[in-house]
Amino acid sequence: MNGDPLLNQLRQLAERLSEKNIRLVIGGGYGLVLRANQIRSSGVRTRLDQIPIARSTGDIDVFLTADVIVDKDRTGAIREALDELGYSPVPGAEYYQFFRELILDGVSRSLKFDFLAALTGEEARLVKMDDRRIRPREATGFHAHTTPEALTIGEHLLVVDIGDTDRQVEIFLPHPFSYVLLKLFALRDQLNNADKDFGRHHAFDIYSTWAMMTEDEFEQAEQLRMTYSNIGAMPEALEIAQKLFGNENAMGMIRLKEHARVENVDILEIGDFIKDISDLFSKAR
Repeated sequence: MNGDPLLNQLRQLAERLSEKNIRLVIGGGYGLVLRANQIRSSGVRTRLDQIPIARSTGDIDVFLTADVIVDKDRTGAIREALDELGYSPVPGAEYYQFFRELILDGVSRSLKFDFLAALTGEEARLVKMDDRRIRPREATGFHAHTTPEALTIGEHLLVVDIGDTDRQVEIFLPHPFSYVLLKLFALRDQLNNADKDFGRHHAFDIYSTWAMMTEDEFEQAEQLRMTYSNIGAMPEALEIAQKLFGNENAMGMIRLKEHARVENVDILEIGDFIKDISDLFSKAR
C-alpha cells in the first residue's frame, strides 16, 4: 500500500504526533481498508473466511481518545502538524475537518482528515462542547466533531504499523464493536437520504466489520455491551440495532442487500450475521 496517497499522508501525520504521545484511532471506510489488510497479513481466523471487499474512500476519520481531546497542548500539536503538511480547514466545518489538494498522475485529488471525539462523565468539564464541536477549554484553532456514539472508542484498540522499511509508525484501529456502534447511528441517520445512497454503504460496513471479527473480539464485544449498557448513547444503539437488523426484512438488511446487488458482491451467512448482531446489541438480561 506504499503507493496509496492516503496511507502516505496518514503516515506523515502519525509520525509527527507520535513524539507527543498522541494516538490516532482510524475509523471510517479507510479504517476498514487497513483492518482488511491487517487480517490478510496475519492470517487470523475471522467470522467469515472470505473477507468482504473494503470500499475506497478519499477521507480519513480520526477519533481522538479522551486524554487527547481534553489537552490543549496535544490538540495544538495536531493543528501544527496539519499546517506543516499543508492542510486547511474545510469551510463550514472549522476546525474539525482539514483538506489539501494533491496532484497524482497529473490529476488533482482532494484528501481530507475528519476529527471526531466523545466524552462522558467527569472529563466533560475539561472541554467546551456543544452538539457539533468539542475542544479543550482555552484552546483555539482545532476542534473535534462531537460524536456521542464513540463512547467505547478507546477500548481494545488494535495497533497497526503503517511505517515503511526504514521506520515504524503506529496507528490504532477501533474494536469492531466500537466500529459497528458508530455505523449503526450513521445508517439510521441516512436510511432515507437519497443524496447519501440511503446509507447502503453503512449497512455494508457493519456487515464487513462483523465478517472480520475474531472469536476473541466477539467475546470482548459482549463484555463491552454489558459494561456500557446504560451509559451515554448505548441504550439508543441497542434499539437501533434491533430495529434495523432484527430480521431479514428489517430496513438495515434491505439496505445491505441493495448494496450487494448494486456492487455485485456476495452476502454470505445472513442468518449468522443477524443472530450475532442481535446477540451483541441485545438489552442486558
